[in-house]
Amino acid sequence: MSVEGLGDGIIAQICLVADDAEGVAWRYCEVFGLEMPEVHYLDASDEATHATYKGSPTDATAKIVSWQFGQVQFEIIEPVNGPSAWKDFLDEHGSGIHHVAFRVQGSDAVAESFAESGIGVVMQGRFSGGATGMYTYLDTQRALGTTFELLEFFARE
Repeated sequence: MSVEGLGDGIIAQICLVADDAEGVAWRYCEVFGLEMPEVHYLDASDEATHATYKGSPTDATAKIVSWQFGQVQFEIIEPVNGPSAWKDFLDEHGSGIHHVAFRVQGSDAVAESFAESGIGVVMQGRFSGGATGMYTYLDTQRALGTTFELLEFFARE
């Protein structure tokens, strides 16, 4: 059974997890001649995020630095606090590519399609700021070599 709901199947984001997001970002700036982007913070303990990790609420926090390259966002996440998929990855693998994201509509339905193929949700939450939406990390690391993220943006109200 193949999964459904990945829309056009275009990769929207590639994310690196690192123990020092700003330090790694500065190295990317030096090598590629980029400007240092603003550092953002994700606070999963904020009730508005409805963040869960392995099915339970989490108080994970992280630093995030990102650039947009055409249609693909390149993101660096540094886990700061609390249990998270990012912290697990860093502990197990060190710095490296954590996930590849696809833009979707109806994250829960797409996640259910993956569940029918035996692939569950590891972490999920909402985000706000310049855009609002939700992220869903699927348990694909062992089976597919990386984590896949469902990235949904909500319409502005």
